[in-house]
Amino acid sequence: ERDTALIVSARGGDYETVKVLLDNGADPNIGLESEYLAPLIEAAREGHINVVELLLSKGADPNCIDQEGDTALIVSARGGDYETVKVLLDNGADPNIEMDPYYVGGTTALMAAVNNKHHHVVELLLTKITHLSLMYNEGDIALIVSARGGDYETVKVLLDNGADPNIHLKQKYVST
Repeated sequence: ERDTALIVSARGGDYETVKVLLDNGADPNIGLESEYLAPLIEAAREGHINVVELLLSKGADPNCIDQEGDTALIVSARGGDYETVKVLLDNGADPNIEMDPYYVGGTTALMAAVNNKHHHVVELLLTKITHLSLMYNEGDIALIVSARGGDYETVKVLLDNGADPNIHLKQKYVST
């Protein structure tokens, strides 16, 4: 009930159908102000990089947020899809966007990658993050999450990028 032809085709990675729909007036941002899902987010969630690139080239908002609070960057980071994360960042996706802070999968793209132990994606995202935000969102707190999960690679990446090895969870904010 939340699907359109474009959303179904984007989710399925059907490049040719997505292209013909867009060429015939389908809105690449359909669903962003309704109960529907977003084509870009669905394509990113499934790792269909060619469809992601097509949607972006046809005007899809790289920072769109669906009704579930996801962005294409967050779902790609959560899935460890380095190439899609890179394409999204190169096309203006903002790694500083936060979703609902109570969401278990991570409130930002960085925390989504950290929570799922995708250290290569963490490293890529750190090149684009412009500020460190509230507790559980970025940088030093990500170090605690990674250490708790025994994720040596991500711990090393975070330390190499300036995370404070002495940070305490009781601190409300992390430094910028």
